[in-house]
Amino acid sequence: MLHKGSSGRSSGNRRGQTLVEMAMILPIIVLLLCAVLHFGILFYMQIGLEMAAREAALFASYRPLDDNAIRLAALNALPILVDRSTVEYSTVFTPTRSHGDPLSIQFVYNIQVLKALPFGALLPVPTQVGVQITVPIVTARK
Repeated sequence: MLHKGSSGRSSGNRRGQTLVEMAMILPIIVLLLCAVLHFGILFYMQIGLEMAAREAALFASYRPLDDNAIRLAALNALPILVDRSTVEYSTVFTPTRSHGDPLSIQFVYNIQVLKALPFGALLPVPTQVGVQITVPIVTARK
């Protein structure tokens, strides 16, 4: 036997109403959670690429003539979650590469975060994360 509340409705009707309300709100909550997760992953990638570019620029400022070592240092400094085969890497030097000249390290990473999340196949969002760091050359050893 169902008990009636003060409004005259039975408690079984209230449970059904709560279930319907939850079914309407739950997809919105899941989408908001996915958006927060997407932002967090992008933020992690941005910070990781920036740290890798800084480390590569520091290495390049002391060894500006060794292009292969600079590239290797840059790619080894990337975060674990970054697919190294999809990262675009570039360095910009002055032709002389002498003490005090600026050098730039740039990373560009194309990522599709939402493919790994629920509804990802329906909503692929290509995102480009890029950083550029410019430092002076400290020494130019030959």
